[in-house]
Amino acid sequence: DWLRRNAPRLKVFPMLEADGSELAIARALASEGERTDLAGKLAELIREHKLEGLTIDLDSFEPRTLPNLYRLVASLRERTASEDT
Repeated sequence: DWLRRNAPRLKVFPMLEADGSELAIARALASEGERTDLAGKLAELIREHKLEGLTIDLDSFEPRTLPNLYRLVASLRERTASEDT
């Protein structure tokens, strides 16, 4: 709240980083249920804290993991798109 009162034009984008094995995260992203659950939790976090968005830092992943990461981002976008104005 202090930040919003004292710097109302500042946009905040928290960073989501992978804290686990690449294989475990790749498996979680490959699961539609886990992706959907994660997207829902992230969307709620964005709404609850009135954030401008989210930065996802998963730079150590192999290219074959990217399609599922893109699916996560698309699901998150769908859940937050109605709030964009």
